Amino acid sequence: MNLVIPQGKGFICSYTPRVLELMVEHDDFENHIDNQTNSGESGFRIHRCSGMRGHRGRQSSSQTFATIFSTLGLDMKLDKIDFHILKILQAKGRITNAQLAMEIGLSPAPTLERVRKLEVSGLIESYHAVVNAAKLGLNIMVFIEVKLNYHSHFKIEQFIETIEAMPEIVEAYHITGDGDFLLKMYCPSITDYQTFIVEKLSKIEGVGHIQSKVVLSQLKKAMSLPIEEEHLNAKVRA
Repeated sequence: MNLVIPQGKGFICSYTPRVLELMVEHDDFENHIDNQTNSGESGFRIHRCSGMRGHRGRQSSSQTFATIFSTLGLDMKLDKIDFHILKILQAKGRITNAQLAMEIGLSPAPTLERVRKLEVSGLIESYHAVVNAAKLGLNIMVFIEVKLNYHSHFKIEQFIETIEAMPEIVEAYHITGDGDFLLKMYCPSITDYQTFIVEKLSKIEGVGHIQSKVVLSQLKKAMSLPIEEEHLNAKVRA
């Protein structure tokens, strides 16, 4: 099965009947379909696929393809060029496709196809700006370990939903050890931190113990994952 190949504002791509069925289920495409033979099997050619339509709750075409790949259990084998692209994009997310093509030694068209493949597979999740917290007045960074009084599925889900709605919490992890969750938060001052603990976090039903660690200084902040040559044999499941 071929991955999506961009062609102007639409896409040209070949898929088996099962993939077409999943596309129809997601209802995210405006298609002109004709039967064709693909390696001796009955297939379909999707001439134009719409992008994100902007409707609330509607997936973009990339999200839809990722869902389709996951449903089918498809694996994607990475090569040296894919890893090179990932390294470059982690360091320079705003690089143009033409510049990226020059750095990896390919022409722009196959370079864009590879980047789209990495996006569709879910390896590249997003592109975003890194904002300086201190310059915004968010001078205090705190790691908070939370232990719940009880561990029913409902209470855990309720806790997760509550902290997801708290803008002060920027990262949250379900962990092993004495605590159950590790949270990372930013706030302007120690007073604001105290208010958050007393007025918000401690009032969540089921929270039994809170242990905080205020960061004095940040010694390292790596925005790139360690991509090494030994990972070359890795297969990525979408």
